[in-house]
Amino acid sequence: MKRFILAVVLFMVLCGTGTLLGQGMYDKAIYRGPVALAYPFKTYKGTYYAFDKQFEASDVEYNRKWYRNVELNLDACRDELCLSMGGRAIIVLSKDLVGRFVFGGRNFICLKDETSGLDPGYYQVLYDGEDKVYKKIIKKYDKTDGITQEFYPLVKYYLVQDNKAVQIKGYGIFGKVYKPLKKEIKRFVSSLDRRSISEDNLYAAIMEFVARKK
Repeated sequence: MKRFILAVVLFMVLCGTGTLLGQGMYDKAIYRGPVALAYPFKTYKGTYYAFDKQFEASDVEYNRKWYRNVELNLDACRDELCLSMGGRAIIVLSKDLVGRFVFGGRNFICLKDETSGLDPGYYQVLYDGEDKVYKKIIKKYDKTDGITQEFYPLVKYYLVQDNKAVQIKGYGIFGKVYKPLKKEIKRFVSSLDRRSISEDNLYAAIMEFVARKK
């Protein structure tokens, strides 16, 4: 009987310890944010996340400290960086504390208000040199069929020079900004296989070309 009682007590202690250990990993400052709000409709098409609804193991700079292998996703409709607590809850990280993060192999930055011509928020970093190229992914929603809400993307690109941003609406902007290299940039773009290169990679490649020539 005594052995049985001891076994029960030991089991309860171990279970309690396990629970505490499970909670401990979520006691870090990064997990102390508000819970993400649900959208006001239950059925919809597409996703409000930037790429897909799958959270990925990522690295994020939060309050000037790097956290590794945390589960992140970017809500591009509300412009919120979301953190998964292992299926328990999804919380929103404070923009005031987020610096940079790496998500799905892509680099992002949280801009505050130091860059003229850009709204504060999350931007994908396509080129990060003396001058920079940022990509802004925005998700909008509408009843495209008159019944069900559907999320769709709006994508904008920006060239940042001396903390001033101009929108990229085609590669011609690079010739306007880097006038001495205008003809060389045009020849460089003509040498590329435009059918197999994305806009992301095209603008990054142009900036790498410009950096070599400057």
